[in-house]
Amino acid sequence: MSDDLKILFVVIALALFAAASASNNHSQRSSSSSSNPPDLAGSHVTLSTPKSPVPTDPNEISQELGRIGKDLEKIGAEAQKTKTSPWGDSVEIESASPYARESSNEIVTLHISSNAPEKIDITGWEIKSAISGRGGILPQGVRIPYWGSLNTEENIVVRPGDTIYISSGRSPLGVSFLTNLCTGYFEQFQNFTPSLRRQCPRPEDEPIPDSVVRKGYNDACINYIETLSRCRMPLQEDVPESLPAECKSYVASKINYDQCTKNHRSDSNFFGNEWHIYLKQNETLWKERRELIQLLDKEKRIVGSLSY
Repeated sequence: MSDDLKILFVVIALALFAAASASNNHSQRSSSSSSNPPDLAGSHVTLSTPKSPVPTDPNEISQELGRIGKDLEKIGAEAQKTKTSPWGDSVEIESASPYARESSNEIVTLHISSNAPEKIDITGWEIKSAISGRGGILPQGVRIPYWGSLNTEENIVVRPGDTIYISSGRSPLGVSFLTNLCTGYFEQFQNFTPSLRRQCPRPEDEPIPDSVVRKGYNDACINYIETLSRCRMPLQEDVPESLPAECKSYVASKINYDQCTKNHRSDSNFFGNEWHIYLKQNETLWKERRELIQLLDKEKRIVGSLSY
């Protein structure tokens, strides 16, 4: 039973005992003065008989309180069902960064339990402050983001073991997205909070087109490709002029994010398990102290909360 219901139970119990005591006193007064009833002329007091007798016996009061207690427990259980989301055991608010100066650096981290259902659609859920009321609705996103081109958004569906970073600010890509084997390339020209993992395949391990192998894949080309870092597109000014034309063309056009996704999107380890979601707010949302952040599902039921 919740604290509020416990207080209500105590109030009802005290009222019952008070009513029983008043009933006994009234009976005694009525018996002793039945032959000489008081003169109520001119009084505005109206005496009425209770619709049901108030229990005066201690055992009856105890039974009545027991019945009321069970009813209150049922009420509390039903109220809890309406407030608590069925996803409460599957999604946890893991942490928050309340001291960020800018909305783009303000992150709330969610974790999806390994025991969660296979898929949970979280688009339309709300994250908000129970103190200030500020917050936002979780938007749609893309599973494979593209740089500088139109991204078709869809509902964000998370899976067991996923981590979700909810930024109060705006996306450097313009959309919320799921990380993949190649998204580390985005870090070369944009800043992400938290940083994207740089786990792209090494350029030297990527397949080399036959035309390059036949005409320009000499020792100089091989040596240069072996110096290239993961998740970094070679800049034109960094490519040696002495390389064969076919090698320079390959380096300039094939070592980048788009080609990486074409080469690996069918790989079993292509998709990551981190969603970067953006609320597109210009200002920070969370208080530095005495804050209560709540995550609500589409029916406004509480999924989880974090206080600090």
